[in-house]
Amino acid sequence: MRICAVVLILGLCLLFPTFLRADEVYNLSVDYSGILNNPPGSTLQLQFIVPSVLTTTTTGITSFTDSVGGSLSGCIGSTVEVDSPTSTSSVILLNFSPLCGPGNNFEGAAAAFNQSIGSEGSYTAYQRPGSSTIIGTLTIGQTPEPSSLPLLVTGLVGLVPVIRRRLANLF
Repeated sequence: MRICAVVLILGLCLLFPTFLRADEVYNLSVDYSGILNNPPGSTLQLQFIVPSVLTTTTTGITSFTDSVGGSLSGCIGSTVEVDSPTSTSSVILLNFSPLCGPGNNFEGAAAAFNQSIGSEGSYTAYQRPGSSTIIGTLTIGQTPEPSSLPLLVTGLVGLVPVIRRRLANLF
């Protein structure tokens, strides 16, 4: 009975791989140097992972990694927001807590997109919606699904005793 369950699970995973879909990784890289008098090296690298491509405004993303430089040095990200990802005025915002930067007047760092970011791909980031000033790029892609390979190996290992018994009965 146990072997049948393993074989059934393995078969279902191979027949319906979409159930094993991977998470979506958002990588944002922007350079604010020279924008609003920011010194050279004022950069932001942001990465966050969500279960699927975001198609609605999403706030309060707290699981992310970020790296800041230049005038943003010392700023600590608290949450990420993705506003209107399917519109032509999409924005990704990293909120800072507490206020930081020169004069403690930075609430966050943002990148705007003049196209929908509601699907996987690579996108150009702009200073603000409708702007022509390019400040970086966003890539959205899937992470490799780490659980599918161990599941396959477990299923194959579960077949070893069955094969041994059948071979033993033949000889």
